[in-house]
Amino acid sequence: MYKPPLWRSPSAMLDDLAFALERNTTMAMRVSLWSTYQPYIEDHRLEWELVA
Repeated sequence: MYKPPLWRSPSAMLDDLAFALERNTTMAMRVSLWSTYQPYIEDHRLEWELVA
């Protein structure tokens, strides 16, 4: 089953990630269904938290 990419390029994905991190907001991603994740930095690592 083919799923189209969510972003037009890797740089567009990184722009969305940077936007979410800078503004402490969620980032929409496809996991199995559409889910919303909150990226954040902890101990110099990128972490993702599911926001219900």
